[in-house]
Amino acid sequence: MEVHPDFVKALMKRMEFKKESASSGDNTIEIQLTLVKYFFPHAKLVAVRSPHSLKAVTLGEEVAALSQEKGLSLVAVGSTDLTHYGPNYGFLSKGVGPASVEWVKRENDRGFVDLALAMDAKGLLKHAMDHDSACSAGAAASAVSTSRALGAEKGTLLDYYTSYDIMPDDSFVGYAGIVY
Repeated sequence: MEVHPDFVKALMKRMEFKKESASSGDNTIEIQLTLVKYFFPHAKLVAVRSPHSLKAVTLGEEVAALSQEKGLSLVAVGSTDLTHYGPNYGFLSKGVGPASVEWVKRENDRGFVDLALAMDAKGLLKHAMDHDSACSAGAAASAVSTSRALGAEKGTLLDYYTSYDIMPDDSFVGYAGIVY
């Protein structure tokens, strides 16, 4: 995919970005790019690792403002897995087995998903920090704040499941698809 150099340069003038190592945080861009390329073959790319801080909210707002100033349409993708639960992740506050799966689904992930549906970017960051409910909450917060700034009022849940639903195990991860 071709990068949108003018957009990237303009965004870098508005915000300070620090270089991170490739291993810092979660990274799903290799999965996202193939989907973007398939559905939007002529799109140009602006890829940013959103921080898990209020700077993610500002980033989303700046991306929206810049796209409007330049007369560009955009699709904002904010990718994060939800709760990483079980011995493989060192998160066992509810033990193992069906009760822990239900807790992740009905409480931990549900809290994050509800905030995403309500488009509460700051709440997403806080929930992820307080409950270990998302590994890249900054990406979700940026996408929410971009979408809100461009006029979206609520999210729609497309689907939710955990890896346990596909392959039961003591360690599992939650996933949700939400559009604005």
